Amino acid sequence: MDNTVKENRFYMRKHGIAFPLFIFLFALSFSSAFIDQFHAPKIIAGACFILYLIFTEGPEKIFSSSLFIPAAGFLFITAASLAVKGKFAFAGGNYAAMIIVFFILLTISAISSETLKDNVRGGILFSLFFVSILAILQYYRISDPVRGFSSGFSRLPYATFGNRVYLADYILLTIPFAINLAIKKPLKGAAVLVPAIWALYLCRASRTIPGIFAMAAVFIIFFLKNKNRRNYAFAIAGFLIFFGFFLYPRINRIVEKSLHPRIGVWRVSREMFISNPVFGTGAGTFHYEYPRYREEFFRKEENLKYAASSHIRRARRAQSDFVQILAETGITGFMLIGWIFYLWFKKSGSDSGFGMPARAAIAAVLASGLVSFPFHTPAIPLTAAVIMGTAMSPKRKHDVRKSSATLKFILIGLGILLIFFKTAEQIFWEKGRKAFEMGDYLQAVELLETAESFSHLPGEIIYLRARAWDRIGFFYIAENEYSRALETERSSGIYLSRALALLKMNSFEEAEEYLEKAVFTTPRLELPYNILIDLHNETGRIERARYYEEMLKKIKGEK
Repeated sequence: MDNTVKENRFYMRKHGIAFPLFIFLFALSFSSAFIDQFHAPKIIAGACFILYLIFTEGPEKIFSSSLFIPAAGFLFITAASLAVKGKFAFAGGNYAAMIIVFFILLTISAISSETLKDNVRGGILFSLFFVSILAILQYYRISDPVRGFSSGFSRLPYATFGNRVYLADYILLTIPFAINLAIKKPLKGAAVLVPAIWALYLCRASRTIPGIFAMAAVFIIFFLKNKNRRNYAFAIAGFLIFFGFFLYPRINRIVEKSLHPRIGVWRVSREMFISNPVFGTGAGTFHYEYPRYREEFFRKEENLKYAASSHIRRARRAQSDFVQILAETGITGFMLIGWIFYLWFKKSGSDSGFGMPARAAIAAVLASGLVSFPFHTPAIPLTAAVIMGTAMSPKRKHDVRKSSATLKFILIGLGILLIFFKTAEQIFWEKGRKAFEMGDYLQAVELLETAESFSHLPGEIIYLRARAWDRIGFFYIAENEYSRALETERSSGIYLSRALALLKMNSFEEAEEYLEKAVFTTPRLELPYNILIDLHNETGRIERARYYEEMLKKIKGEK
């Protein structure tokens, strides 16, 4: 046996990289499936990352990875852009997540070990099997007969893997490894593949269709190159069955219900990109900047046809990773991210054991990203980083020495600090929200003040606290709080609430400005129209009142 392989296997046993990677993948699926809280999976994923750092000692230098320059360049340029624009507060959690993803990618990509591939593959398959079985049991109300799947538009509960579309993204990313196993060992592969396909069907997520096409293309090309006619025939047959039984009967519905509603969001996002083509609006700023551009979009009468779409009214994502990267980071960030994936596809292994299913997995999730946002769901980029790093084939073997202690301790410290702040913010936010719902507004104010101290983007927290002050009757304090909330959060709700507070203070002209913002941010919201009509009638501006009456009639006619 080659001495380098022996060294690497000894290194794996001694330092235990495989174990924390396995725990990392398992905990992602376990926490997300069982904990019905939006932030909990992110917190536990961060804890898994710290576990990974503590138990591993990677190569001496991660800078030797060919992906280091584009990854570091993306972080530096986007951070500098935010600083110049005065929006560095938006870096926060997004940059912590990106640093974690890039660090895992660069560290694993600089290690050459077949043992690593075997253990990561096993962890992926176990994670896929686990979430698939749990989803099936929940769907048929077996694991939770009282509650079942609780979401209004789907029976799936809302958590990272509980939401049907997020679960579909994760299955799409990991199912190529089950397909590959089924080709080599049909019985073992079927035990994982059948539940995964079943769960994917139950999700009924049309956003995965481009990914399924891309995945099928990678497998078919691989089989053609290797002149494997049997597997090529199976791949073609499987694709035709999918197209005939699942896709073709639903084409019109997919276009009507899924594609058309996204077009309005993409058009608003296009305006964001056109206004900031080089560096974008700033990484992590989409949800903040989007309402402003949506307001301008709806001021044009021909765009009111999109008002009925809930996608465009409620969007906090661009409904496409590609579109959102362009809007937030401009052509510069888009090209750097593209460079990372280009280098990876160029340098990653194409062996049938790990490289080929890894390529199929990344191609599938990238294609899905054309019409959705899988890379903005924490579990997807974290798992993708593990897959991409493991599939890399270094040109030379790196020394298996102790990694930089300083870098490790810095990252561990930042990770612990991030988890502490996110956990504390979540705890006090939930308590404050419950106090508000119970009518204990003073208690809510105190709890939300504490939650704000742990948050880097406290707009939503400040907004709820402003509503509490409003309910108590302190309108001047409430109006000031609404103003502060708008520094990091923009929504028709905040605009309308601030306008109502200003009306109570007899500030009619300023109130009119925010009522108009509420109208053009969410045209189907009737209350601001009615207030504006009454306000203009009372002040003698009959033409303006008629304008909003006609606009309201058009909106009602579209319902």
